[in-house]
Amino acid sequence: MAPAQGMTQPEMPPESMGSAPSRIALFDLDHTLLSGDSDVLWIDFLIDRNVLDGPSFSRRNAEMEERYKAGTVNAQEFADFFVGTLAGRNPAQWEPLRQAFLTQQIIPRLPDDALRLVNAHLNAGDLVVLTTATNRFITELTAQYLGIAHLIATEPEVQDGVFTGRTQGQLNMREGKVVRLIAWLEGMGLKLEELQSIAYSDSINDLPLLSVVERAVAVDPDAKLLNEATQRSWQILRLQRTVQSKLEPVQPKNPLHGVTLEKMVTELSAYFGWVALGLRTPVRCFSHDPSVKSSLKFLRRTPWAREKVEGLYLFMLRERRRAS
Repeated sequence: MAPAQGMTQPEMPPESMGSAPSRIALFDLDHTLLSGDSDVLWIDFLIDRNVLDGPSFSRRNAEMEERYKAGTVNAQEFADFFVGTLAGRNPAQWEPLRQAFLTQQIIPRLPDDALRLVNAHLNAGDLVVLTTATNRFITELTAQYLGIAHLIATEPEVQDGVFTGRTQGQLNMREGKVVRLIAWLEGMGLKLEELQSIAYSDSINDLPLLSVVERAVAVDPDAKLLNEATQRSWQILRLQRTVQSKLEPVQPKNPLHGVTLEKMVTELSAYFGWVALGLRTPVRCFSHDPSVKSSLKFLRRTPWAREKVEGLYLFMLRERRRAS
């Protein structure tokens, strides 16, 4: 089924990886990179906006969060509850709320320690993947903001351009994260066992994923994962987490407004260089005889690649602000 307008194509393998990567870094999102849970924050956000009924959703939202943390919630029940909030609208109708959610609720909860951790792997040329049980529509803007080109997430079903409120395909949760990862790598002609692999997570729900990589890192782990990590001698990482006191938009205006695709490609190639740009956004136009002109031709007819470039451009703008 083709993705609706406003959503990136699920797990689209790049045209060409150029030279095959030798290392992969896998990041869970909620309570690992993000100081909070995207699904829970999304529902609270919609309740505050009077999109969802507060009394009925608040109780179930809190219940789902507690059962997820305990590792006792049924995966399909968990996914259906949160994806169900999208039902009845198309992506374009949700987009203004999604953008506000990113700037008001997500960005202020991404600690500097988490950004530095991601950047270290990106700068090392690793294949960096954000893998999350939360659905793609909610999390793809977060991935773009982090500068992560590859997202594996639970897929919301869309029929006739409208969200049905159901999921489709294998859920990206617990053992499903391993299944989806292996299938995604196979789509790029790669095998997990042939890569140096590292995975970061906070949750016992990700024990299957952490168990199949060479190096597992428990990030501010829950009690059950802390016990497992201690028994298995896994690294335990503590991040300094601070949330902005006022969760207000940190990007009150769209930073891409008025920015042409040519300007983005020109600035990205000057900032990163073509080699690094090809590693961060692995599409053929950046790795085979790259030029601004040839890149524009490809990107203008390939929406999923253009969205990756826009995400990387936002990342570059953030890095410039941090350095100034």
